[in-house]
Amino acid sequence: MKTNVSISLRCLCAAVAAVMLLSSVSCGRKDHAEGLVSVRYSQIPQGEDLLLSGLVGEPEFIALDSDTSAAFTPAATINVSDNYISSYSLARQPLKLFDRSTGKYIGTYGGIGRGPGEYLQIASVQIDEAGGKIWMKTYPDINVLHVYDIATREMEVVPLAYSTGDGSWLSYSFMVDGGARNITVAVKPEDNGCPAIAWCQDYEGKVLWEIPRTYSFPEDNRTMMDTDRNVPGLLDISFRSNNTAQDTSWLVGGGEMRPLLTVSFGQTASSEDSGFAEDNYMYSTTVLPDYVIMNVNLQGRSVMKDGVRRINVEPLPGVILDRRTGEVSLGEVVNDLMDGSAGGGFSDGYFISTYDAAGFMETGRAALESGNLSEAARSRISAILKNLSENDNDVIMIAPLR
Repeated sequence: MKTNVSISLRCLCAAVAAVMLLSSVSCGRKDHAEGLVSVRYSQIPQGEDLLLSGLVGEPEFIALDSDTSAAFTPAATINVSDNYISSYSLARQPLKLFDRSTGKYIGTYGGIGRGPGEYLQIASVQIDEAGGKIWMKTYPDINVLHVYDIATREMEVVPLAYSTGDGSWLSYSFMVDGGARNITVAVKPEDNGCPAIAWCQDYEGKVLWEIPRTYSFPEDNRTMMDTDRNVPGLLDISFRSNNTAQDTSWLVGGGEMRPLLTVSFGQTASSEDSGFAEDNYMYSTTVLPDYVIMNVNLQGRSVMKDGVRRINVEPLPGVILDRRTGEVSLGEVVNDLMDGSAGGGFSDGYFISTYDAAGFMETGRAALESGNLSEAARSRISAILKNLSENDNDVIMIAPLR
């Protein structure tokens, strides 16, 4: 029997931007500050940058197989598990799986198309080694997940218990617990016909608990949901936008939702706004066990060229919330392991950075000279550089969160 879980919401509205507050929520570790932290960007004090070496353990460097069957994946999204690395691209590239220890190509899962086991695009992936599966949110397959057996590459479809009536494949996020054989799902709080804002279900679609939707904001397809799965046992939710619509970062689990951080930029935009006006803020947020990190850019002039909209952006200081103390400051994550090189992000409990072969030849050498690396890491970089050519496949840096 499913359990309805009530939440108390208080809505603070500014045009379509809204922040939802919860009362009586007790999810999370006891050594973390409780409650939502809400701040204005213009009033956040400058703080210290976070050094990557203080957030992660020993890094690994893996040169992916350059065999032609592996095929190169442009602008790849990388997911990592204990024994595997997966690579796919929103540019309609199928998922390729590699052995984490050797970088050897294992195989391709699914394909681009509309036939059995195929999809047009991948939006999100989780490698579930406990269940021996790869889970995908794919387009145009709304309200279902594609699940591929790692050993056989056979595909099955797992339906979601609730439907988003607007048919949007970008309106929900998911997290699979292969040991418990359940899926936690969260949906954007839009007028999309879904009766719940979050729920947990088994693989057959039986709801184990749910949180009813008691609030919604107008549909805005420029506000998208992100999930990075960096907090063990909890589904993290954050919103990525190219307009000024604002909402809160959350943690979901055990029938509860805990709000973490919202940042006000002092502007709002209506849902009818094109979203490409100058001076809009663009932001994306990552939830870590002890921090919430927000990257911020100021949008500049937007032009159409060859049928593609190109937007000039100006990087602004990022926002860091220390979840242990509740303190917020301006700062960045600095990759001191690789001599301050830019790029990379946190996903599946790892910091992951991808370098094309030519880029790693430059960055790897710089890291050997002045990076904050162990002798084992230096040795591995040196071995890769010795055999690397500009036409080889990507090199992946992986470092586990502490």
